[in-house]
Amino acid sequence: MGTSAGKVGGGTGAAPWVAQDPGAGAGVEPGPEAILFYDGTCGLCARALRWVLRWERVDSGLYFAPLQGRWAVDRVPEVWRTPPLESVVLWQASGGEAVSVRTAAVRGLGPYLRRPWGGTVGGLGAVPWVSEAVYRVVSRHRHRWGEAEACDLRPPGLRPDQAARFLD
Repeated sequence: MGTSAGKVGGGTGAAPWVAQDPGAGAGVEPGPEAILFYDGTCGLCARALRWVLRWERVDSGLYFAPLQGRWAVDRVPEVWRTPPLESVVLWQASGGEAVSVRTAAVRGLGPYLRRPWGGTVGGLGAVPWVSEAVYRVVSRHRHRWGEAEACDLRPPGLRPDQAARFLD
């Protein structure tokens, strides 16, 4: 579970950092299949979330939560939710819990997006070292490209169906 890009954890059983729902299997509705975790105080991240919301498939089932929230504590390794936050994180439950970070997380959004972006985003990283270098530069300077006080843990102007998929 180092800080390398790509998937961290996974397998067929629950990952050790995933808190199990004590009521699971006792008539409790299962949780989200995929959660995109983001820096809730980053203006560039808020704009990126609005872009994802604009282009996501109607049936995507993708949920959203800030890295500063309680959902992240239960599902994201501490290294990825400890400041300075340096990555978007995609948590997926299908086939056993897995966490993808940096460009792997961005590529992992492909199946949740409509054309033309699903294939385009999914194909990012054809030259992994280049995409990782670009991601790190953007990550390092993202607060300069978006006013922190202009954003919230939840982007403004969400439709009710979108707001229902934002976790805290």
